[in-house]
Amino acid sequence: MRTRLGLTAAVVTLAAALPASASAAPTDLGAYWPLDESKGAVASDASNNHNDGAISGATRISGRFARALRFDGIDDQVLIPRSSSLEPAAITVEGWVRAGASPGTFRHIASQGAYLCEVASYGLTTGSSGGLAFYVSAGSDDALAVSPAAPATFWDGAWHHVAGTYDGATVRLYVDGAEVGTGTPASLAIVYGLPTAQDGLLGAFGGTCTGVLNYGGDLDEPRIWRRALSSQEVAASAGMGGANPATELTEFTDASQSVVFTSSFSSGRNIKIGLESATGAERISSVRFVQLLPIGAGAGCGGGLLAGSCDITLSNGGRTAALTVTRQGLLSRGVVLRVNLASGWSFEVDVAT
Repeated sequence: MRTRLGLTAAVVTLAAALPASASAAPTDLGAYWPLDESKGAVASDASNNHNDGAISGATRISGRFARALRFDGIDDQVLIPRSSSLEPAAITVEGWVRAGASPGTFRHIASQGAYLCEVASYGLTTGSSGGLAFYVSAGSDDALAVSPAAPATFWDGAWHHVAGTYDGATVRLYVDGAEVGTGTPASLAIVYGLPTAQDGLLGAFGGTCTGVLNYGGDLDEPRIWRRALSSQEVAASAGMGGANPATELTEFTDASQSVVFTSSFSSGRNIKIGLESATGAERISSVRFVQLLPIGAGAGCGGGLLAGSCDITLSNGGRTAALTVTRQGLLSRGVVLRVNLASGWSFEVDVAT
């Protein structure tokens, strides 16, 4: 798999394979919609679960990563046919959102099924304050658990990473990698197959109150996980989205269904790499130079011609790597970094000038 990263022409490619026994393991990534299609009415699912969505009305725009969708808050939506891969006992719903002002109250960025005009099985919503909240339900307003809410001032015209999680004990909301409050204790079992609607939706709610609970704003890179991501994984995802307008971003899934993020800067000096793991156990174990002209394979950070010219820092429990490379003299081109993961996977970042 090969992806080119914007102006700095960095290239990411998988360089190794998992053992056969591991590659067949089930994934906890239920769905991942990059929303990067240039045309057509399909939002393709990049996971192995084939949860493609049907786009109705939403407009394609420049996104936080490549392209995104803009919803009008009236009748725009992406319809996701009901699938067992989107109906887990524990869950994470995440993505990037943007609007210049609050879209209103109880507007749904993502929802699964519906009971009348009351609740979905789970929903990422603006909530009662017009800000942001995440909830899970057993099928009614009387059996509902809602996370602490972000205020309406959250909607400030900038892109924000958001994630709602439920692990069977606590409902949590994260904004830009930081948890809002300390979670809401809950022990309910999420009920699916609600009587009014059974399909999933992006940008809308599928109940009987057509349109009045729909989202007006932008959405990029939505993902649904069949477990609650850890705070470290959420931080790794959000950490790829700095406000620097010179940053070029990309995401892809590897064959183990981890989501890998890369972030590069137009100066060509800085690269960030982060990942979310299908198992929760994946992490970055090391970063090495595998090609650095005129040095051959295996050069580490520092020493030789690289003395004082690079720095690699792992954080978030090894789920994020921040790298700074300063080119000097003969080091003006040909920098290739190999990122090794704990599972045995690796991928390469080729930083070209």
